[in-house]
Amino acid sequence: MRIVNDPINDGEIYGAFIDDKMIAWIFLSVSNRMKELKQMIPNIKGNCADIDGVIVLPEYRGYGLQKILVNYLEEKAREKGISNIIAEVTFGNVYSLRNLKDLGYEEQTWYQKDESIKRYILLKKIGEVENE
Repeated sequence: MRIVNDPINDGEIYGAFIDDKMIAWIFLSVSNRMKELKQMIPNIKGNCADIDGVIVLPEYRGYGLQKILVNYLEEKAREKGISNIIAEVTFGNVYSLRNLKDLGYEEQTWYQKDESIKRYILLKKIGEVENE
C-alpha cells in the first residue's frame, strides 16, 4: 500500500499487510536537509531521501520485514531519481544497524540527538550522479 500526500515535499509511506492489518511500515522522506547533510557527509553528491522510520509490530519482528520494506523504498526512490538514501539508527539498536549494513548502508558519522540519544547516520548510494 502507498499512502501519499505530496510525495515530493512530504514523502510516502509504504506498508506491509496481513489480513487487512498493517503490520509494518516505512516512511520515505525527500530530504530538505541537504545543507546539514553536506556538513556531516562532505563528499555526498546528488540528492537524498531519508528513511524516516521503519516500524514493525513486535509480534512480526524477526521475519525480515525491515529489509523487505527498505528494498521497496529504495526501488521507489530510484524511480524518483534519488541518488542517496540516508538512515539513522539509535545507538544500541543492533538489529536495525545490522539489517541496514547487510543492505549496503555504510556508517558515515553520528550525532547527539538529545541528552540521552545518540544516532548513527548511514548512507547508501543508489543512483548514478553526474559531477556537480
